[in-house]
Amino acid sequence: MQQMDEKTVPTMEHATVMEVTHKDALTGLRTGESCLAMLDRLTEDMREGKRDFAIAMMDVNRTHYINQLYGKEKGDEYLRSSSALICYTFKHSPVFRYGGDEFLAVLKGSDLENREKRLDYMNREMANMQLAFDEWKKLSIAVGIACCSEEDQTAMEVVERARKAMREDKEDLYARL
Repeated sequence: MQQMDEKTVPTMEHATVMEVTHKDALTGLRTGESCLAMLDRLTEDMREGKRDFAIAMMDVNRTHYINQLYGKEKGDEYLRSSSALICYTFKHSPVFRYGGDEFLAVLKGSDLENREKRLDYMNREMANMQLAFDEWKKLSIAVGIACCSEEDQTAMEVVERARKAMREDKEDLYARL
């Protein structure tokens, strides 16, 4: 494949390679690398006073357990089903597979305005799934949401607050078991 420099005009071949490298093979979502690029753009927007977004961090629980007990194929099915629920919940926002079993969504517009309702929806769906016979169909996802504030200097600061809220949700979940 031809190397690209500032004089090279991107071709369909380049576009396809870029799309593949920024798309997670298992879930079809954008990767952590493309998420970091989005966070850089959000930080630039913040410098211009645009702070109308929130970050939702999600951690899929029990992936190691599903993989160990039922095998990688069922573990992959569990992750794909979890990513589908996340995408449907935040259907108006970009969702990324941030790494491993972590996902990140940048909430804007109606998903930002209705974030509590969207989270309630996800929790109801997961509660209904607990009735499934197969363990790999009983989705469990810890979620933390943080809105961008005037104090935040970078989008990564918002991510860290969302991650902290996600960990608290995970601890609450395990405390109830």
